[in-house]
Amino acid sequence: MRGLAIAAVFVIALLVRWATLSSLTGDDHYLLWAATNFLNGDRPLRDFIELGAPLYWAMSALGQVVTGHRVIGEVGLGTLLVAFAFAVSFYLAWRASGSLLVAAGLTVLALLVMTQRELYNYTKIFIYPLAVWLCWRYLDRPTLVRAVMLALGVAAAWGYRHDHGAYVGVGAATAVLAAHWREGVRPVAMAWLRFGVALVLILSPYLLLIQVNEGVVHYIQERVHLARVVDATSRRPVWFSVDSSAPDYWFRIDPPRPARVFVEWKPEVSSADRMALEKQYSLTNGVDPKKALYEYLLSDVSPANLKALATDPRIVDRRDISVTYREAEGGSKVIDEVVATEPPPPNAPPEARAVVEIQWKDGLSEDERVALERQYGLLDNRSKWEYALADLSTENIRGLVQSPRIYDTGLIDQDTYRPMEESWLIRLQRVIPLFRVGIAPRYWHTENAGITLHFLSLALPYLMLLMLAADWMRGRRREFMSKAPEKMFAAAVMLAVAHYALLRRDGYFADHVAVAVILGGCLWGHTFAHRTEQPRTSRMLSAVAAGIILIVATYSTLTYASPLAVASTLGIGDGGFWHTSRELFRKYNTSPAIDSYAPAGSTGDRGLIRYVYECTRPGDRIWVLSDLFTFPYYAERSVVGHIYWQAGLAANPEFERRMIEMVDKSEVPIVLGLGGKGPLDYLNAYPMVQKYVAERYTNRYAVPDENAQREQVFWLLTDSRRKQTGTYDLLGLPCFR
Repeated sequence: MRGLAIAAVFVIALLVRWATLSSLTGDDHYLLWAATNFLNGDRPLRDFIELGAPLYWAMSALGQVVTGHRVIGEVGLGTLLVAFAFAVSFYLAWRASGSLLVAAGLTVLALLVMTQRELYNYTKIFIYPLAVWLCWRYLDRPTLVRAVMLALGVAAAWGYRHDHGAYVGVGAATAVLAAHWREGVRPVAMAWLRFGVALVLILSPYLLLIQVNEGVVHYIQERVHLARVVDATSRRPVWFSVDSSAPDYWFRIDPPRPARVFVEWKPEVSSADRMALEKQYSLTNGVDPKKALYEYLLSDVSPANLKALATDPRIVDRRDISVTYREAEGGSKVIDEVVATEPPPPNAPPEARAVVEIQWKDGLSEDERVALERQYGLLDNRSKWEYALADLSTENIRGLVQSPRIYDTGLIDQDTYRPMEESWLIRLQRVIPLFRVGIAPRYWHTENAGITLHFLSLALPYLMLLMLAADWMRGRRREFMSKAPEKMFAAAVMLAVAHYALLRRDGYFADHVAVAVILGGCLWGHTFAHRTEQPRTSRMLSAVAAGIILIVATYSTLTYASPLAVASTLGIGDGGFWHTSRELFRKYNTSPAIDSYAPAGSTGDRGLIRYVYECTRPGDRIWVLSDLFTFPYYAERSVVGHIYWQAGLAANPEFERRMIEMVDKSEVPIVLGLGGKGPLDYLNAYPMVQKYVAERYTNRYAVPDENAQREQVFWLLTDSRRKQTGTYDLLGLPCFR
């Protein structure tokens, strides 16, 4: 029974994590640059800086070897370890609480929170439940074999990130102390020595490698410096906020959610008529079709016009234009043929030759757009607007469908006059008012729910320590599981230290939700085990406190990660889950990986990655000055040294000389960075390298970043010694094939 339940949790967690990774962020490629360097023949500490996470990038490299440089390797690794973490947490919470229902409920809440986090956080989700499990195993039977297993757990945490090893090490040392403290000082010291020797022996090969290449002391100093820089930039004050833009009420049942519909107006409908009809039929939040992907009839299908359409930077998306490339002299790729693939419909005007879909760049004025439509021979093909339909009555929808001013409607069942809604969950929400309850939206919203969970996560270990202290002062010991006080103590100390160091800003608590399941199980078991032995007042107070914590945690979780929204994302009930899973597998299993992430014709950040991939040789290096994690992996190029030059990592003369020597021996056609007043600003901490780059990389380009949140430019410097072999037409940048 227990094994079946644990296996079920593993499978469910695996599927939920997989299906909610609809896309990867840049941070999800965190250490794939190091894995890329290693797989291209570089060695850590000698050829590239090891940041203090050797097991992290080594496991990523293994995933790439197994899958053949496909994203599925990284996604599969992270998904499996997250599923393992939740299975372990569920099992330990079940043991601690003595209740399958409690463990399952806590696990479901944690799974909801986990869906809000990116993939790369899998290390923290995985490490701490594993560490607690190993500590508890040692406490159950403190043998030499289990001491070695505990040391292996600390070594694994250290390998994934050195500070994790320190926090887990504190918890492991506490577990050893708790297991032997009744035996006296000498047995504790001997047990610590045994554990310490095992840990040193496990780590000694890598420590020796560090000493030979960099020196252990210098290695520690550099990683501590980088950790301080990262901490300073990522730590934010966490406190509750008021959303003044939200409605000012305390409690109400919100009206049913509007349905999404498409309305295609007839050509003769003027703007004034359209607005009047929108009001009549309760069509709200209309989206101008020309601000999204819009269908045009194309009158000019000449190769010159199609090539201009395919490369115009004012167009961010274009469909139904097929572009093929050929390799020119020197290895550069140029457009070979470009054709329109979609013929016009039978009712199109005589001058129409094809159908294309265009999305214009944000900020383009209406006059500029009209001029471009005229320039490229783009004919308006009616106006298919997207609306939110507020009045869902059959009478209103029938009138909308049958209106003589409307050419066609979409997402409406024209037989029953009901909306074709996104999922059965939305229909359920309309039917059951409880799912539409709104409470003080100015003060209780997603951000504040997350902050509540943040403080609750911080408080859980200390609450456990307070409960243990109260028992100790009263001379009471609660054995709701074997060695319960010792296990609670070890877990609480480990997590108190880890949470203090790691919960640097709002949202970070979600990386520790799996281990929070274990802490919640401990609190439940401690509160409700052997209740008949406690005074009545104590039983009532503890039950009330536990109930309040449970209600606050549950309501905060449901606000922070709505189960209806998560279920809709998963496609539950609509047959979308398996379709989504298949599409994700197809996307992440693409080879080469760049063809899915940055296909030919991409613009913006991804277009620049495509440029590096197509305009450098496979054996080249690229010199990445800032933490652009995606560039080395998708371009399949090794970097020079590391990608934290802007943080001043390894800023010493010996390292500078080594890097200059490496660049002299290698082919490094491109220097790349994001942000700052200029690319050389990133090298202020490296005077010799800065001078070297300024003298050798003399051609400079500023490529605008299309990410509006960053409002920066990509700086691109090219090697004056490398002969240009062509031009990358989409960006106008030099090729070095």
